[in-house]
Amino acid sequence: MARKPRIEFPGALYHVFSRGNNKQLVFICETDFEAFLERIKRYSEKYLFKVYVYVLMPNHFHIVLETHVIPISKIMQELLQSYTLYFHKNYGTVGHLFQGRYKAILCDKETYLKELVRYITLNPVRADIVNLPENYKWSSYHSYFGDSSQSFVDIEFVFNLFDEDRTSAKKLLWAFIRDGLSMGHKQELYDVVDQRILGSEQFVNEIKSKIEEKNGLDHLDEPIKTVKIQRSLTEILNIVSDVTEIPKSAILSSSKELHISRARGIFTYVAVKYLGFHNRKISNFIKKDPSSVTHMVRRIENSKRGNSSLSSMLEKVIQLIQV
Repeated sequence: MARKPRIEFPGALYHVFSRGNNKQLVFICETDFEAFLERIKRYSEKYLFKVYVYVLMPNHFHIVLETHVIPISKIMQELLQSYTLYFHKNYGTVGHLFQGRYKAILCDKETYLKELVRYITLNPVRADIVNLPENYKWSSYHSYFGDSSQSFVDIEFVFNLFDEDRTSAKKLLWAFIRDGLSMGHKQELYDVVDQRILGSEQFVNEIKSKIEEKNGLDHLDEPIKTVKIQRSLTEILNIVSDVTEIPKSAILSSSKELHISRARGIFTYVAVKYLGFHNRKISNFIKKDPSSVTHMVRRIENSKRGNSSLSSMLEKVIQLIQV
């Protein structure tokens, strides 16, 4: 069966997991675990997503995260690509580090978050690596109960699911996790609808409605043109100039210098792809031929996946447009 495209929207909660290619180790020494966690922290600050629970096992990982504006596909692409480059550099390896495409199950936050926190925290116990979750170093358990709280783990939200009082909430969460010590693999946490959704019938119907509202486009790998944001071309130009640090006059000039041309391309790409401006209106604004606008948009489209600097600037512009 062909795999379905991601369902992506702001505020979506995902259970993300992936394992090493051919079950190989992806974390060999402590430095590797630390490098992966540092990248989670870095990208959570960059893309404003929330992490509720995680565990890093020697040959796989689990993360439950909630997106903000930037879609899960962008987050995971950068996270896994960055770590893979680190791994290959350190160990002199090449090729795929992770097996196939990572799994990202869209979850009903109200129904499943508490259970996912327990299930993922107990992963090392089920794998017979440790007897108790506190004995395993590379999980978010220590953010909730230890002295090494990590800033990228949103412990407040999970504690509030149990009690508003922190002391009481901590006791209740601890007991909830301990009650699951004898729990084995829970297939119901993987029994998804439409290959991608875990939740009640009402939740599934709500998600399907979101998809229909986007005219059948159920992922954000390509930007949605019909966003409900009113921005003028002058406002877009100001934002692009601030982000790229290229003067507005230079962006509107005929200069072909690489950094100026890139800023001009970001301007046209965002105007066309995210705000739905017609090529002719943009071409009049920047004093270029309409065919040049098409060419600039296509060039940014082809370059953004392999250019982290360009992608970073582009995402920042998009975030500021939506403020």
